[in-house]
Amino acid sequence: MPSATGANIILQGDVIVLILPFRTGRWAATVCSLTLLFFFSGRVVSGEENSQGPLNSTTTPRNISVDGIIGEWESSSPTLTLHKYQQNSRDGIVWVGQTNKGIVIAGKVYGDKPRWPKSSDKMVEGDHIEVWLADGQELKMPPIGWGMQFGFNTLKSEEDCSRPELAIPDKTRNDVAVKNCRAWFATQVSYRKTFRKLFLRQWQIAPNTAIETYSTPAFRSLTSLQTLLQLLDPSGTPVVRFNDSVRKDHAYSFEILIPWNAFPPMKPLQLSDVRIMVDVFNPGTGARKHGDFSSTASKRKYGQPDTFNTLKLDPIDYFITPCKYDIPNFGSDVMAPNAWHDSPVRDPLYPNLGASKSASIYFIPTASRDVRRLLLLDNEAGGYFWRPEPGIYSPIVSAITYYTTKIGTAEAFCAPQLSYVKNDKIYKSNYFINHAPFEIKKKSDSVILVKEGPEDFQTRFASGYCGACPWAMLKMYFVDAVTGEIKQAFEYEERLEGSEDNDIVDIDIHVSESWDTLTVFEEHLSYDTDDKKRKEESREWSATKYCFNRTSKTYEECGEEYPSPPPSYRVLSFSKYKG
Repeated sequence: MPSATGANIILQGDVIVLILPFRTGRWAATVCSLTLLFFFSGRVVSGEENSQGPLNSTTTPRNISVDGIIGEWESSSPTLTLHKYQQNSRDGIVWVGQTNKGIVIAGKVYGDKPRWPKSSDKMVEGDHIEVWLADGQELKMPPIGWGMQFGFNTLKSEEDCSRPELAIPDKTRNDVAVKNCRAWFATQVSYRKTFRKLFLRQWQIAPNTAIETYSTPAFRSLTSLQTLLQLLDPSGTPVVRFNDSVRKDHAYSFEILIPWNAFPPMKPLQLSDVRIMVDVFNPGTGARKHGDFSSTASKRKYGQPDTFNTLKLDPIDYFITPCKYDIPNFGSDVMAPNAWHDSPVRDPLYPNLGASKSASIYFIPTASRDVRRLLLLDNEAGGYFWRPEPGIYSPIVSAITYYTTKIGTAEAFCAPQLSYVKNDKIYKSNYFINHAPFEIKKKSDSVILVKEGPEDFQTRFASGYCGACPWAMLKMYFVDAVTGEIKQAFEYEERLEGSEDNDIVDIDIHVSESWDTLTVFEEHLSYDTDDKKRKEESREWSATKYCFNRTSKTYEECGEEYPSPPPSYRVLSFSKYKG
């Protein structure tokens, strides 16, 4: 029996040569070499025994053409191998790479010639491929709960519906309220099963066909919630090409490009890993809905991303606008003072309530690295939501929208946190633009004005003193284009009410074409104070003019007329708030 006495390992290109010297009985030294081939390419770390372990994407071939012909891939070792789940399942290998447009999945499938489905609605009756895709990190949802202007409530179980602090007196008997709360909790448990599906993609793929069959039906089933969840409506379509091979060693090959905008929501701002799974199906037979199949995941479970393959991408760094905002921080208690001072997700009248500390952020990748919208996943909140109501859902997704206005090629302004970038140098202010997109006027090489409004709005929760009353606002900012200084030059926020405390019943705001002057019109009511019924006595308009002072860098009052004629034309109209 030969016995090894030493070994040498030599690396020759993509081949590892293991040289083992052996000694036998009378032979003084007989040396033979055993060559072991280890498939590896680029940064691939793969293995049959660990298909759920971390994997790297293959080095994508140069001048790749998504045409179903895989010759350019075959010089690289495969990223994944198909695992047979039934005796007649197909063998095959899969490569995964990435381009500027998205990730590319290429494969070679062995066996008999395929029998493709006759139509997209009969996909399972023919040979086809299913590709699953999810974020590399587990989906994080807040605990079941809801919010209002006084904070957030969470429930661990139906039993929490009996907590004393939820027994706030109202017109509903407490035992009825508890029963309704329990029913609401059970509804959320069911709803969350569907909600989770919106963060996963599954495409059924055959020649010239790619249909998303997991998250799209889930989204369509949430009929009454599609407005709240429209940001999660699946979009983007893979590009697919097949080639029925004439070679005897395999049945067909394929290439699939999944563009970035077809990805499910991902955690920002670096896209570095995803969960992926490729299943190869034979035609279904008899009463069976699906035929035999193979999968790149050795322990696959339907719809469970933690059983998919983990694919390490060449990291893609995204940034939020050219001003490169940080991701909002949810670390502190939402009701703590100034907890949301530096976050764009806040209501201007309730700055301490924008999101719960259990909220999380996602985004939809795009070909551009410049992100203009984040997805805020959090429990729904509304004014005076003392108890959970049938129309409240936990969680929902809302948008954190960012705006950018360019000035030429080297300058730009960003919001909500008003910021200025010039020649790649960023100047950030402590001011937030919370309403419509802003406008810019360059007065000179050194003076820039930013205008937010005029705008009319209602508070987010329509709560507080006269919470349903509409508001009018205009804000102006001065920017020094040389030093980057940003200063608020004017601020007007006033509500319509018509009471003894605030007699304003109409407002309009005019800004001159040059932005040098601003005029605020207010219509006031006066009452006969001797009449206990507070009979209206008269209505009168006032007009206050403000002029821009270049020295103080602010708008200063420069004229007032009271009473004045009403505005000659209207910029703001509050008719939508009446009735």
